[in-house]
Amino acid sequence: MQFVGNKRIKIKKRTGTIIYLLLGAISFLITTLLLRIHKLQDDLLLAKLSLSEEESLLSKLTRISQPGNPNLKRKRSQLSLFKFEKRAKHVKDYCEQLSAKELNEYESPAFEYWDSWGWEEDEDDSFSTRNKRENEDKTEAPPERPSLTFHKDFHQHGPTAIAPAYNLLVSVPEKCGSEFWFAIVEYLNFPQPSWPKNSTDKKHYQRKHILPMISSIDGASESIMKRGSTVAVVRHPFLRVYSAYTGFFKGGNLYRDREFAFWWTEQSGSFYELFDKYPEIRENIDDLKATKETFQSQSRDFFTFQHFIEFLIIELTATEKSKHQRTWRESGNDHINPIFAILQPCKYEFQYFVKVEHLSSESRALFSALDIHLPDQYLLPAHKSTSTGISAEMKVKEAYKDVKLADRRKLAEFYKLDLEIFEYTVRDDANE
Repeated sequence: MQFVGNKRIKIKKRTGTIIYLLLGAISFLITTLLLRIHKLQDDLLLAKLSLSEEESLLSKLTRISQPGNPNLKRKRSQLSLFKFEKRAKHVKDYCEQLSAKELNEYESPAFEYWDSWGWEEDEDDSFSTRNKRENEDKTEAPPERPSLTFHKDFHQHGPTAIAPAYNLLVSVPEKCGSEFWFAIVEYLNFPQPSWPKNSTDKKHYQRKHILPMISSIDGASESIMKRGSTVAVVRHPFLRVYSAYTGFFKGGNLYRDREFAFWWTEQSGSFYELFDKYPEIRENIDDLKATKETFQSQSRDFFTFQHFIEFLIIELTATEKSKHQRTWRESGNDHINPIFAILQPCKYEFQYFVKVEHLSSESRALFSALDIHLPDQYLLPAHKSTSTGISAEMKVKEAYKDVKLADRRKLAEFYKLDLEIFEYTVRDDANE
């Protein structure tokens, strides 16, 4: 009987051991499963956190109200915004009246000026070292231009700045307050005090980084058009030309602007033609280069405004039958080519048009209507481009008083589209 009892005890011990081992195995399996589930959850969380910057940006672009500005809405009832929309409607109506032939004149099927150097240059690369493309003997067939994406780069509709978190796009041709607008968009993108805002080339990060990133995101450009705000900045063409002259070729300008003037005169074939007509201009510029470090040199003009107008007429006459050459080219002529050719407003429909002549008041009204709040110092024009109580027509009359009548009439013809589509006029008495 004792043997049977011991045997039963051994069986119970073995059964307990087996049960214990089974429970341990089950516990191990459950623990392993829980760990795997937990790891899977961690992996999913990491996957969410590791979304690319572009995907994160797209999620912002496709929202009407952004997290950074929950009050971002369009107040279409405000008269200030209606004024900008009314201009856009006039532009659209005018475009519909243009023939296909007139519009196609600004299309370049060969895209002969498309190249990659503009995207590969260093930030510190001087424009004076770039290729003189207008004077090159192009013997090779031009490369095929890649298919264009809306808002891909400056070649489409001129210098453009985008603030993704605000669904805001601003296209602003040269001599239309570009420093003012690019500084604003820089602040909207990088409001942190630590961001260095003293750079003089605020277009660089837009052209090299923001625009290419936006164009690479599927649906981003369409989102800006459908849900965002697209702004074009325009200016009276005669005043824009005068600003180009005084900004680069008058004495007393900044060193960087005079350096740009030297480069412009070197890379433009039309300037060479002007110099052949007036050898004394070439001599003066050569002397300015040789003595450009002296105060006396820096205070001298390159040439007169009348000479600049003659250069402009040479240039616009040369491109009259090839108007696609007036589109944005990253050249000095971008400062004087018609705004219509640069913005391409019949191809790219902007919602709002702002005029430089009322830059401070109109920019305040626009941003107020869009509920985009800016420090007051950003709404002060970088240059004194306006004068209270003086109309654009009167300023044109004063600036062009010494320009030949025949030349003024030629300018009016060259800039006819700019004058009509953006609703500017040249007073009759300005041509007397």
